[in-house]
Amino acid sequence: MKINKINNVNKFFKLIDNLTGEAFLINKEGKLNLKSKLSQFIIVAKCLNDDLGEVEILFDNPEDEEHMKEFLVHDIDG
Repeated sequence: MKINKINNVNKFFKLIDNLTGEAFLINKEGKLNLKSKLSQFIIVAKCLNDDLGEVEILFDNPEDEEHMKEFLVHDIDG
């Protein structure tokens, strides 16, 4: 799944914390484990600087990906 913006970072990471499997953010700099607090700080900094760019999120559990799709639809709508 590709994204380029996270409007509500707090809700995004609450969702990540509740995933049953692992999730990874892939960008031009490499691969970040989204459940890692250090990775989350890096992502928050990129979002605050509006420097996230287009990234891909990979899930090892298809149900987690469905939860993220639902979140992103609501995140875009406000």
